[in-house]
Amino acid sequence: GEREVESRTSEDPQEQDSAQPRPYSMEKLPGLLPLDAKLWSHMAHVTSTIQSLPSPTEQVQHLARYVSESLGGVVQQSGTFGYELEVGGAQCREGSNVLALGEVVKGVFQHRSLLFKVLCDQLGLGCSLVRGSYGRHWNEVTLRRDGAGSPKLYVVDLMFSPGKLLLAKSPEALAYQHL
Repeated sequence: GEREVESRTSEDPQEQDSAQPRPYSMEKLPGLLPLDAKLWSHMAHVTSTIQSLPSPTEQVQHLARYVSESLGGVVQQSGTFGYELEVGGAQCREGSNVLALGEVVKGVFQHRSLLFKVLCDQLGLGCSLVRGSYGRHWNEVTLRRDGAGSPKLYVVDLMFSPGKLLLAKSPEALAYQHL
């Protein structure tokens, strides 16, 4: 025979309201991370300041400098230990290895490359996030420099010379990608 499907609707308006989607809030819900207000702030900032720049090359370079400044500034090539210590301290304070990206104040390769990728996506800029070995992460973009010639692949420096575009596979790009 046929099966009858029972549909239940509550007469209690309070029960019906609880089933409705709720607007986002900054409160931390059990088992969930709160929305990342600082990340939203980064997204709003780059949309209002960088999106209007005339070329993708300028947008990428300005965005790289913004990400670097937001996550501790230029790093000396001699080491990133102080930056890694800062992230470890934040993880201890939060009691978790999982941090909201906006909570990172001093970031290294993985933090900077992730923020750069998120912000590129926000701006509609093509960008790849590449995960290397030993905690190295970097971003690659394909650009037509100065509007001429064929597009080329570049590694974006977010650490040592923020905004510098390193031609992929060049000795300088390879040094950036490896210890």
